Amino acid sequence: MLTRFFSNASNQKYIVLGCLSLFILSLRIITFREFILDIDELEWLYVMRKCIQDPRPFIGFTAGTSGPFSVYLLTIIHGLTGFQTISSIRIINYFFFIIPTLVLSYASAKKGSKTIAAITFTAFITHSMLSDDLSDSLYAYNTEYQVVLVVAILMYLLRRGMNNFIIPLYAFLVFALAWIKIQALPLAAITGILCVIQCIHTKQYRLLLQLVIWYFVWNGIWLGYLYGFGMWDEFVYAYIQSNLNYINADLLGPSTINPLDFFTYVKSNYESVFIYILLGCYGIYLQRKMKNVMNSHIMQSFLLVCVASTCIIIAKNNFHHYYILLFYPISLLVGDIFMSFAETAGNKENNRAILAPIFICLALTIINFKHIDTSVRFVANRLHIGNNPSVTYGQKMESRVPEETEKYLIGLKNPSNTPIICLGWFDSSILYYKLRNHYTAYARNSSTFYFKKSFENKNWKFFRQTEQRLKEDILWHPPTYIVDTWGIVNQVKGTWL
Repeated sequence: MLTRFFSNASNQKYIVLGCLSLFILSLRIITFREFILDIDELEWLYVMRKCIQDPRPFIGFTAGTSGPFSVYLLTIIHGLTGFQTISSIRIINYFFFIIPTLVLSYASAKKGSKTIAAITFTAFITHSMLSDDLSDSLYAYNTEYQVVLVVAILMYLLRRGMNNFIIPLYAFLVFALAWIKIQALPLAAITGILCVIQCIHTKQYRLLLQLVIWYFVWNGIWLGYLYGFGMWDEFVYAYIQSNLNYINADLLGPSTINPLDFFTYVKSNYESVFIYILLGCYGIYLQRKMKNVMNSHIMQSFLLVCVASTCIIIAKNNFHHYYILLFYPISLLVGDIFMSFAETAGNKENNRAILAPIFICLALTIINFKHIDTSVRFVANRLHIGNNPSVTYGQKMESRVPEETEKYLIGLKNPSNTPIICLGWFDSSILYYKLRNHYTAYARNSSTFYFKKSFENKNWKFFRQTEQRLKEDILWHPPTYIVDTWGIVNQVKGTWL
């Protein structure tokens, strides 16, 4: 029976995807760095609890550059699974985001190139688990995984073909991208444009009209909800002004957008990306005689890669996890390049047989193999020797927040609904995480980063707006305890705080 299963060509996809999924899982177990603290994961766990407490966007909770839809999706998954720890959110990331995107990278690619696309995506995910920069959040959960999953769904629907049932869903996902992460706006635009081009080329003008109508319907419903329930001003401040201020001001990282930083990072970590882009240009050149070259698969994936790169650049590309946005588009492009070369001349089957090992080897160059040994030694050390300072990953929570602070607050044995506010950034997020079962937090986010930085940079207009939100959080639910983990109070003397 097993022999028949493996010999059946129709079962190839299950074998390929099963092997790649197990490979990713095994490496995630080997590199399960539970002591690497990632600020974003702590903030996500906090904002998810806040969403359950008060689901109103921008008033009940805010999530920085990520939008309310990303929080709602996590909250739904929490309702299904009950996850609430750093370890569990990384497991959720594997099962709900990484594996579905892997499957879609296989399903979206053309027949004959599906395995190449899936292997390339696996290579990128593998590299993210074997990064030399252990303090970076490539391994950890982040919103970019949600973005690439939605983009993968959109590209799968686009290549599957549009109909009256798919169009409303497609329009909703394009609309939702901008509310998952604001930097994903260009990706929302290009996926919408690609659908418009396809409808025009196939002369499906009725579907095109439906796409436009449904897109404006979804936007109208959502914006009408924000305006009608008094959340418009908070939306403008939290999602528009705060993110524009982040991009334009020296709050974190460089003060201006520098595209050269993007190319420098790609050269250091993903050199093969440049090769793929050049091959993509040549693949488009090979298909230049096609009447519908703008609607060809290789053009779609090439434009997707260019726009994903733009998203990273406008985000100031100073966080490595932004580059997750490239994982799926590049994988799709590689599959399309492979098919473009295979279809140019001669026997397609022979061409694929010759090209496949070359493309697989090129994909493997993405992986940082030298780091596997370090990861394996770390796990062996944990299992057989115990803690060893010579093999340590990241920082432990106790290194950021004094253990006495945590023990003192828990030792007071207050009711779990006792309100508390922690001032700070990384440290406050850790303290909220440690006290989540002992106190109730009412601040709309776990960080007072913008409050402190706008004061230091003398950006008084933005500071007053940030101060007003902090004031509201404190006055609406007066905290029994205010814990200043950052020493902010002494730095902002003369302000309301």
